[in-house]
Amino acid sequence: MALKYNKLLYGLLIFSICLSTLTGCPGSGDRISPEEEAKISMVGGNICFWVPNTEHYRLSDLSISPREIPPNKRKYIFGADFKIIDGKLCVPPERWSLPEKGQYIARYFLTPISFNEPFRKVTTGFEISNGEVKAISLTNEEVVR
Repeated sequence: MALKYNKLLYGLLIFSICLSTLTGCPGSGDRISPEEEAKISMVGGNICFWVPNTEHYRLSDLSISPREIPPNKRKYIFGADFKIIDGKLCVPPERWSLPEKGQYIARYFLTPISFNEPFRKVTTGFEISNGEVKAISLTNEEVVR
């Protein structure tokens, strides 16, 4: 009886070691992190997104798409020429022309300058009407909370 019990324990131990070796252990990178929402405003013809505590980050990429566009159809703007100044990321009209009206979702990714900071995702919904921009609420399907 004891021999059978030892074989079972030995088998479970080998199985556990093999399983964790093949699949890996869950870590912080395996979790979905919530997206931040930014305030939005117009500053001199530029659309600006306000996110606090960005002094140690740089923009990785940016997407501004109509609200109904599916994720695989989004167009991303990659560029190191965007600067985050005083927590404000402004997109000039030559990089994204301001449409007359419509609802849009802006998504951008902030990468840390140093390796001890987390990667950040920012998503903001906004509406353009009569040359003005205002924030709109996003659904749970549009943003990870």
